[in-house]
Amino acid sequence: MFLDYFVWMYVLMGFIAVGIAVLNALSARFLALRKNRTFSLVVAGINCQQMPFGTILGVFTFIVLLRGSVRGSYEQAFTQQ
Repeated sequence: MFLDYFVWMYVLMGFIAVGIAVLNALSARFLALRKNRTFSLVVAGINCQQMPFGTILGVFTFIVLLRGSVRGSYEQAFTQQ
């Protein structure tokens, strides 16, 4: 019975890891298309919880996406559609 708990926790953590990977892949696609900046910021916040590489990735994503020039390029891409 105690072993079942560990198996379910392992499966749950696996699903969470796959879910975060899918979110990162979607965010990368949106970054390439200059769409859904808010989604990428939320995913960056989720990445900040994963030490140490996720934190580095999340912080640098915040630094870049909060620049005025990047915000302008997202608005420009939005008006061209």
